[in-house]
Amino acid sequence: MKVIIGTVKELSGNFFAKDEYGDVKELHVGDPITKDMLVYGADMAMVRMHT
Repeated sequence: MKVIIGTVKELSGNFFAKDEYGDVKELHVGDPITKDMLVYGADMAMVRMHT
């Protein structure tokens, strides 16, 4: 079972997530982020994190 560690709240630019199987998907507001994901942005993408 995948463990959700966060949710996309806001995006500025294009962001993507790669899972443990190498599958890549573009992220959108409301998407869950799981522990196994590597999240990265395209050129000029900006991130603001809340803790």
